Amino acid sequence: MKSEMQVFFVIGFLGSFTTMSAFSFQTLEMFNNQNFGEAALYILMTIVFTIMFTYIGLTLGELK
Repeated sequence: MKSEMQVFFVIGFLGSFTTMSAFSFQTLEMFNNQNFGEAALYILMTIVFTIMFTYIGLTLGELK
């Protein structure tokens, strides 16, 4: 069981770095190409959807 939990957390931890790196890179690419509106919308939608789906996941998790 301990080994499975370690794998789960390591994958989640490392996965968060790649996700954040991709988000940061894509945002900077938009700024460098002077797509400021697109970059702002991307940032806003990422934050809003992240919070919204976290809330949905927590709500569904409580239905057990």
